[in-house]
Amino acid sequence: MSPSPADLARTALRRLGEERLPPTPEHFARLYYEAAGSAPPVASTLPSPSQGGASSSELVEQLDALVGQIVATSDNLANGIDHGSARMEASLDDLVADAPTADTAQLLQTIVATAKDMHVTLKASHAELIKTRDSLAEIKTELAESRKLLGQDALTGTENRRAMDAILTRALAHARRESEPLSVAMVDLDHFKLINDTYGHAAGDAALVHLTRLAKSMLRGHDAFIRYGGEEFVLVLPETALEGAVYVAGRLRALLHKTPLVYAGKSIAMAFSAGVATLKDEDTEGSLLRRADAALYDAKRGGRDRVIAGQ
Repeated sequence: MSPSPADLARTALRRLGEERLPPTPEHFARLYYEAAGSAPPVASTLPSPSQGGASSSELVEQLDALVGQIVATSDNLANGIDHGSARMEASLDDLVADAPTADTAQLLQTIVATAKDMHVTLKASHAELIKTRDSLAEIKTELAESRKLLGQDALTGTENRRAMDAILTRALAHARRESEPLSVAMVDLDHFKLINDTYGHAAGDAALVHLTRLAKSMLRGHDAFIRYGGEEFVLVLPETALEGAVYVAGRLRALLHKTPLVYAGKSIAMAFSAGVATLKDEDTEGSLLRRADAALYDAKRGGRDRVIAGQ
């Protein structure tokens, strides 16, 4: 028995997550047709981002809404036919008794039988539509999970660099719309290579997880602690001016000093350097990060284990 379209869609969604591909219509379509063992449509027929095509999640949402409308319509129609055929059957004896000819009576009986057949067929179609709608709901859930995994760092569980662009874009838009400050900090673990060389790479991984947990324990719900790459993180602090951002980064630094990593029965002291920058009128996401990175470089060059406010 060949797999159903819903099964093929689930396979494509799972492979999106496994291959860590952006959930675009192009990637989804390719993996879908690979799972089906057939050739995909001509590439030019697929919507592209430059053409304003919908994302996979939007396509599923639209299809789910359409199926929902069809289900509701078919439900109303089925109920109408059911009610109508019941009324016709109930009065059939009277209609036949009053029929001027036997042919007319036979015709009335045929009409009622046809209505019953239509009702049975429509009920079966309605049940299939409900199954399709339920499958689409499952696919939406799986797609949301896939999108979340694509934006999540596998080791620390925090957002990754892929998700950072969207986070910063929203934060900048909010800051400018509400005329509120926005600060970011580039955070880099000091002597991380030494931890790996002394205790092993598993200890290095544990150090990254440890720092992430400490950061999450003290940040507000709308703050973000993003793994930028390696041992470097980006701290996004909405509604926070430069002085407040330096204070927050300093609190995290002090918390890390007081809470060493315990690994394999050993206490491992950790420290980080950080550079902080606050949004200016002329800033883009890129220029804001570059100024924070320049401040981080100053902190490293100045002896590490410190927080420096950028210009």
